[in-house]
Amino acid sequence: MGLIITPEYLNEGTLLVILITTKSSSYENKFAKGYKNIFLLTKRENPFLLNDSILLLDKVLHIDKLRVKAHMGFVRKRIFKEVLHSFQKFLTP
Repeated sequence: MGLIITPEYLNEGTLLVILITTKSSSYENKFAKGYKNIFLLTKRENPFLLNDSILLLDKVLHIDKLRVKAHMGFVRKRIFKEVLHSFQKFLTP
């Protein structure tokens, strides 16, 4: 599962995707330590998720549109802006 971050006007044949994984205790430790490479997506704010999940900001893929099998939902605009801000902070040394 992943979050597509490619702008609509660049959606030609490929997509830029940030991978999503289920939240676990190892990620809770990373949150406590202030790691910049993870972002929490809660089930409460994103009802399409089965569990609280983690965006892995250091795991970005460039994939062909044909590999997308299903659409589960959208993150809210506010959350998407927070994700992009966190991604930008992660990329800035």
